[in-house]
Amino acid sequence: MSVTTLGVGGAFCTRMARLVHWSQTLSCRAMHTAPATASATTTNVLERAYVDLSARRGLLAVSGPDATRFLNGLVTNMPLPGEREGVYSIFLNVRGRILYDVFIYPAAHNKRWMQMAAVAEQNTAFAPAADEADRDGATYLVEHDRAVAKELFTYLKFRKLRDKVNLRAVNDWRVWFAWEDPVENTRERHLTSQPTTLDLDPMLRRAPPFIGATDPRAPGMGARVVLSMDADSPLWPLGVYEDGRVSAFEPTNLEAYDARRYTFGVPEGVADLVPGETLPMEACVDMMGGINFGKGCYVGQELTTRAKRVGVTRRRIVPFVLYDEKEHVEQQLLEVDNAADGVRWNCAGVDRKAPILAAETMPTFNSRGEVSNSVGAVLSRFHNVGLARVRLDRVVLDGVSEQEEKKEKYYVVPSDGKGKLLVDEKAVRERRLMVKMFRPYWWYEEEEVSAH
Repeated sequence: MSVTTLGVGGAFCTRMARLVHWSQTLSCRAMHTAPATASATTTNVLERAYVDLSARRGLLAVSGPDATRFLNGLVTNMPLPGEREGVYSIFLNVRGRILYDVFIYPAAHNKRWMQMAAVAEQNTAFAPAADEADRDGATYLVEHDRAVAKELFTYLKFRKLRDKVNLRAVNDWRVWFAWEDPVENTRERHLTSQPTTLDLDPMLRRAPPFIGATDPRAPGMGARVVLSMDADSPLWPLGVYEDGRVSAFEPTNLEAYDARRYTFGVPEGVADLVPGETLPMEACVDMMGGINFGKGCYVGQELTTRAKRVGVTRRRIVPFVLYDEKEHVEQQLLEVDNAADGVRWNCAGVDRKAPILAAETMPTFNSRGEVSNSVGAVLSRFHNVGLARVRLDRVVLDGVSEQEEKKEKYYVVPSDGKGKLLVDEKAVRERRLMVKMFRPYWWYEEEEVSAH
């Protein structure tokens, strides 16, 4: 069953099609999945946790009678009229490359937001009445990477023209992220390479007027909630109080959030998606529910639609795990090893643009001094897990059944962040950090994402 062709229905149909697809394959794929061997790692797994993302993720309010039409012409995905849950989306440039990855949350249904926004906007050039915004559904909060907050504001302001739209940076509300993922659920997910029943159960309660979304990028990843600054946790909008599970949640930090993203294979922000460099399909935005192929025109649509129609995706961003060649212990699961970096081995230089090569090859260089025979490169990393952009026609991903017999191995060479190697050939031969790359469990069927 293909879930990549969208008709009328937009973001809601996208989410429903993905849920139907995963639900139908939940049992049949498990019957044909060989069990994997558990890895011997030292991990501190947070089963239930929440984190304040405000240090990294900012909010921009877009309101006014023309807000819906204005945003709809710039982004790849929008909430449907009357929809209260946020959606994942991206801004593209005219060449079809990702500029900014965002979440777009409808906010007009939240009375507290409307009351506070009315006070903040009373001195702006255009301040729509609360009842007008409610009627038109024309108030949105755009969650974005703070590193490009100024650039995004300038981008939107430049394109506003005569539209009746008000843009405002929001500093009195913040984004939270929470997840519930017992160890047995995590193991089941990785061993079967598919979403579990718990993964398909949304955390965010639908009835009350909350601002947020069950993170649509990967089933079971968690929930995002937008609350005012006086809130000390995001748990009250989640469906955890009814069952008395709230006491099991604990606060954590951004590193734990990044580690979770990496193990799920989800890129985020300019650290993973440098503006103007990455195509949506390479970043798996199509499979993360960030593109509605049935919506109206937007910047970069022509190239994105053409890539979808051609059906060729040569590169993808995938999760990886590191292990030391000398230890002769190949990692079998995507689990964080807190003793890996600087304790068991030195991971210095295994960061952005560090090249990944097949185990039987040594680095060769082109005229610019870049490694010419790599199969991919590292994007970001935390301890022994991270994300890499790789050539699908040159690598064998763990979890792809038709490639299981090949059992190829890969290693990463430390670099300076610009592609220049930090070690010589002798050092590479003496000791190598091996890389095992995984096919995320939430990808569509293998033939839909493989290279052609």
